[in-house]
Amino acid sequence: MRSDGVDEVPHQLAPWPGRFVNRERELAVVSGLVAGEGRSGTRIAVFTGLPGVGKTVLVRKAVERHRDAFPGGELLVEFARTEDGGVSVSDALASCLFALGVSASVLPAAEHDRVRLFRTRTASRPVLMVLDDVAEPSEVTPLVPSAPGSVVLVTSTARLTELRLDGAEVVDVAPLDEAAGVALLRELCGERLDEEPVAARQLVALCDGLPVSLRAAAGRLIRRGGLTVTELVADIEDERREGSSAKETAVFSLIYRQLPGDVAAMYRVLGVLPGPDVALGLAAVAGGVTERVAARLLEDLVEAGLVQERDGGRFALPGVVRRHAEERAFAEDTADERTAAVHRTMAELLVLAAFADRAVLGEGRYRCTPHARLLAGRQDPFPGPQGRRQALRWLEAERGLLGAGVRLCAEHEWHELTWQLAEAATALYVTRRYLLDWTETSDRGARAAALAGHAAAEARLRSFVSRPWTDLGDLPRARREVDAAFALADRLSDPRLMASIHEMDGRLRDAEGDPASAVVAFGRALELFRTEGDLRGEAFVGVFVGNAQLGAGEPSAAVATLNSTLGLVERVGDPRMVGRAMTGLARAHLATTDVPAARSWFERAITVLRDSGDAVHEAHAQQLLADLLADDGDVRGARECLVRARDLHLGLGSGAVDELERRLTDLGPA
Repeated sequence: MRSDGVDEVPHQLAPWPGRFVNRERELAVVSGLVAGEGRSGTRIAVFTGLPGVGKTVLVRKAVERHRDAFPGGELLVEFARTEDGGVSVSDALASCLFALGVSASVLPAAEHDRVRLFRTRTASRPVLMVLDDVAEPSEVTPLVPSAPGSVVLVTSTARLTELRLDGAEVVDVAPLDEAAGVALLRELCGERLDEEPVAARQLVALCDGLPVSLRAAAGRLIRRGGLTVTELVADIEDERREGSSAKETAVFSLIYRQLPGDVAAMYRVLGVLPGPDVALGLAAVAGGVTERVAARLLEDLVEAGLVQERDGGRFALPGVVRRHAEERAFAEDTADERTAAVHRTMAELLVLAAFADRAVLGEGRYRCTPHARLLAGRQDPFPGPQGRRQALRWLEAERGLLGAGVRLCAEHEWHELTWQLAEAATALYVTRRYLLDWTETSDRGARAAALAGHAAAEARLRSFVSRPWTDLGDLPRARREVDAAFALADRLSDPRLMASIHEMDGRLRDAEGDPASAVVAFGRALELFRTEGDLRGEAFVGVFVGNAQLGAGEPSAAVATLNSTLGLVERVGDPRMVGRAMTGLARAHLATTDVPAARSWFERAITVLRDSGDAVHEAHAQQLLADLLADDGDVRGARECLVRARDLHLGLGSGAVDELERRLTDLGPA
């Protein structure tokens, strides 16, 4: 439940907009799971079958029938299994937790902690979970909701036998039989099918009963009203006899050959783009046309049954169609043409990602990407007070393309594009805590920067990626990255870069349990930021120095540092950091046994943090003040602080709520 009292009930699966026939046997399995026939707890069904057989559509139809049975809502994870990679379980858990109302500020780093929080968040009401394109049983188990009556629907080309041993229902989704295939064609094309029953049955056989092929064939009949089913059958048979394409893609080849040249060109471009889908604007750039023209071309491809239009104005090729589009691109377009289409798409993606990075993290942040030159003359797509929110929404939508784009750019040896995309993508990763995406993308970016001879960019990416490695608990890997960054920066004359690396080093040393060394590292960063006139860097690192001094057992030094730093932080105008500095001062005064001063600073910090909307740090300050008040015998005041902290964590979707409830119980009555 959010802090405004509104329940977070996700509905991530839109109704299936197309026609649907048969599959009653498979749908009955889902109905039985929903009804709980002979089962308790969470029930799992695995729908397995050939690509294009209609597994995803079947599951969406099942969701449409039964969504009312799941008051906890529906969650969707698309593992997007392509040559460009896929989604990690840990980051899939992050996406689900966000949908369930968990704030990124309280999202655990470790996968097992994310699993624990996911089970807590799904414990009260049945949830319908859809896991699409699963490859391994290990991708399912962590994403099983814990509320009795929950159902997990899995699609996979594998049989996932291990899940069957654990009680899952495994359903083979076979191609449509003759009667069902004809019924689907009739639903799509109307009664004209009844005029040619023999040809209709032949068409089903030629399409191997695959719905994706039948829909494409139906699109051909609809678009050419004078074409008979018999003529279409003959055309497909000719296509197969010519041997110009594989048996399963003959119908796509036939439809493709009849497309106008500009529509066919857009189809081929879509076949070579990375990522699971593409937005209209980037499709236009890839095709070298205006958005208006691209919209028309994509509409023609949707009507032809070759492209699916998804929510949010995004377009995707089903797996078997994508392979055909790529095949045609390699057969008909030159390598230079294919490369140019992908390059201009990635270059445009970088511009948009750089704008998003700036909107999310601010203009004053240290970056190696030359924003002034890159963004010159371009209109900011994320302007105004809502820009940050819009930029984050865009980054989320393009998350798959960003990761796949970095991989593809690295493969093409576009080193500058690779590391700049990786740097821009950190705006999403640091904000939403997609830690595994962050480590993978930054590693590719750092290696590309090295190959490009850009030591500063490599150092920046390596030092900054120490944060996710630290959060993931791999401190040795984090240390290797920071040390490598120092070795690179030592050859350069870039004080701001060196300051940022010292800052990352200080954070890492603090995590390593060596606050005294952290004080030294932060101090070096502070000197460099001060020399460079970087007021924001100086102010923020000053707060880190004070807190590290406190951790090192130097509370008096911490008081002095934080007192001198507070004015700088206030000049920067970041109220959240002001509140954190005040909380540090309160803790430092408490450590010097100046309880009245500590209480005063806690109260001032809480006011500032509450006004700034920083729920996480306000809750932390409330808990610390509760400890102080309880020790001072003010049980009522302590209770009020803990109640406020609990309510804040409820709004954040945090896993700390139970512990706060226990603390309230331990306090006894007010």
